[in-house]
Amino acid sequence: MSETVPAVSVQHVSFRYGVTTILQDVCLDIVDGEFLGLVGPNGGGKTTLLRIILGLLKPQQGVVRIHGTSPHAARGKVGYVPQYTEFARDFPICVEDIVLLGRLGRTSPFFGYRATDRAVAERAMTEAGVVHLRRNHVSELSGGQLQRVVVARALACDPDILLLDEPTANVDLRAEEDIFDLLRKLNERMTIIVVSHDVGFISGYVQRVACLNQTLVCHTTDEIKGEVIENLYGADVRMIHHHGHHH
Repeated sequence: MSETVPAVSVQHVSFRYGVTTILQDVCLDIVDGEFLGLVGPNGGGKTTLLRIILGLLKPQQGVVRIHGTSPHAARGKVGYVPQYTEFARDFPICVEDIVLLGRLGRTSPFFGYRATDRAVAERAMTEAGVVHLRRNHVSELSGGQLQRVVVARALACDPDILLLDEPTANVDLRAEEDIFDLLRKLNERMTIIVVSHDVGFISGYVQRVACLNQTLVCHTTDEIKGEVIENLYGADVRMIHHHGHHH
């Protein structure tokens, strides 16, 4: 793979939902091995952009390439941690079974999981720090533990690129730091794009912040100053600073 091909290339992407414009002429190249934070106000299009990169939505204009191929062709190499986990707390499923779901599409559902699938799931649970919980049911997990289990499920597809949508929305500060420390470690071997509403927190971790509010404005982390955020968010700026732990 040539150095010049970005891990993710978004070129002139526009997306409308009915008459509402969600994304307008968005261009973004993410290099291999980058840790990118995607921030912006609610309704600014962050989740829509992730879904387009995943190939779940097709833009009306523009093109997305993952390592030079279409999102559909590349989907086996992209792991996704959605914003809300779809497991009800009383759902009778244990941690290992959740993580093994990440192997679907890699394995034949008719013959069950192979030894390889179990080995990859084991590695994913170990890496995400949940292997000791493998027999626990969903109902027994804290918010932070469940979030790490869902990260392990995404790792079980053996991705080159990991997309996370607000991975720390429902966890406390300690768990938030744990999850970002895990992402920092994973970034040693994969490209990571994380959606967050908390600029102050994530700028301690990511290499670059892309600010999305229909259109895109990029800044390296050291350029994020108060007035930049004011301009991007207007009145929303106080919501961003809801944690008092800025680096």
